[in-house]
Amino acid sequence: MKATILFIALFIIVSCAAQGKAAGIEVENLETHQSKVMPVYGAGHAVLYAMGNAAIYTNYDDAIYAEGDAFPEKRKLTNNYLKTDNAKKEMLLFDIIQEPFLIKDTYHEFKWNISSETKTTGGYKCIKATTSYRGRQWTAWFTPQVAIPFGPWKLHGLPGLIVEAYDAENEHSYKALKTEFKTSTLFDAAFASLVKTRNKKPITYQQFLTERKEMFTNINLAMQAESRTTESKDLDIRLGPELKYEWEE
Repeated sequence: MKATILFIALFIIVSCAAQGKAAGIEVENLETHQSKVMPVYGAGHAVLYAMGNAAIYTNYDDAIYAEGDAFPEKRKLTNNYLKTDNAKKEMLLFDIIQEPFLIKDTYHEFKWNISSETKTTGGYKCIKATTSYRGRQWTAWFTPQVAIPFGPWKLHGLPGLIVEAYDAENEHSYKALKTEFKTSTLFDAAFASLVKTRNKKPITYQQFLTERKEMFTNINLAMQAESRTTESKDLDIRLGPELKYEWEE
């Protein structure tokens, strides 16, 4: 009951503050991805742009950086744009099967459990919250001091910026390094125009993953034929933040 009252109070405070702040925000993040199969298979810098009811998250074309490294200047953004629109309750992204696709993912209404635990990270006093999403348990530290309900990757819905987040196995982590109040030109154009894609109308994320799995199956069959073996290799191993999808439950 106390946690619910706290959430409502924080949400009202953040909503009022957000209405009074027209400028956008840019948050530079360090993200790390590892697994028991492949230790630290991905690490680098990413950036969150947020303005009003929408946020765009993307990665920089980095080499691997250790935590605490200075954010590299004038790095090139990748085409891995991900847009969360709270007003439209919509999530759009780009991903590749030999060529880029425009994809519509399920807009997820996160059910956060906000605790009374606090800590200071990234120069902000943060509050701990937990949730589950697509097969993983997540911990997020958010700050009501920055009045936006967004965070790294697909995480959103808290009454304040998510400064740090990680899963229960500590295989995937995100940490804000730098925050600036500024407006990004990414919001000036239609999201679909940011990347040249094979499709103009977005396909569902489920359809995209099905087509990608079919591609991996065909590659596997070709490898078997070339090596004259019946040994099958799973080329679609899930090492990323998502382990199980809602349509598989």
